[in-house]
Amino acid sequence: MQGVFARLAGEWDGCTLLVQQVLSVEGGRVLATGRYRATCKATGDTIGAQFAHLWQFHDGRAVDFQQYADTAQVSAAMHHC
Repeated sequence: MQGVFARLAGEWDGCTLLVQQVLSVEGGRVLATGRYRATCKATGDTIGAQFAHLWQFHDGRAVDFQQYADTAQVSAAMHHC
């Protein structure tokens, strides 16, 4: 939580996660896709970046998480390119 979601709150305003699809994948994994919507505090630029989150569950608890996101869009908003 600290490495991903806490950083978002520090650098972005109005950060929302719009989940578009959730799929069960073999081996106790779940794939969620959607978009991040937020405004960069430093530049005022907004994003609508796509993401995919791959979660691994064991005994009903999340044990692993991998995030894939449109980092080019995020970087451009943060650097005002």
